[in-house]
Amino acid sequence: MVYGAWSKRSWTQKTRERLFFAILTRMSFAGVGFVYLALAWSASRLLMRTGGVRPGGRPEQEWTASFLALRPYGQWLVAFAGIGFIGFLFYELHRVYTDGSQVLKTEGTTRKAEDLLALRIAQIGITARAVVFSIIGFFLIRSAVDYDPNKVRGISGTLAALRQPPWVLATIAMGLTAYGGYMLFLSSRRRIDPV
Repeated sequence: MVYGAWSKRSWTQKTRERLFFAILTRMSFAGVGFVYLALAWSASRLLMRTGGVRPGGRPEQEWTASFLALRPYGQWLVAFAGIGFIGFLFYELHRVYTDGSQVLKTEGTTRKAEDLLALRIAQIGITARAVVFSIIGFFLIRSAVDYDPNKVRGISGTLAALRQPPWVLATIAMGLTAYGGYMLFLSSRRRIDPV
């Protein structure tokens, strides 16, 4: 009798923990989705010349300057960080184009057409995000080679650098919109595996 009450109590506690984890995960996916939709909005405002994005970020430049000051390996650290950002591009492309079901984690659903559309949107969005991060990596490598922390750009500075030609920024803005939509899709439909 005591064992039965204890196992029922622990089961309900585990259930509560799983539910809390699932809600927290879904909320984080939705939050990231809204952040990327806001980035896409900023890029489209920059494209329409109704808003401005700072060409560089002070925090990124300050961090890079502090790493460049680490002698004799500072330049190498910054360059390896840039290579890591570029490597992220290849990792994301491999992940999203080789096994898309792992990206969405919607195995066992009966909405195949909806899942296929979501996969295509995810591929567009993840590709755009990976391209933006690889450009950030390029700026990091350039900063390390030239020993100039002012050449580093964050996401907003990267979007500003992509202003010319306008179709590049428009494509990235659509891709970031797709990534925001993908994250909102994940917040509503993804199967959450408890830890």
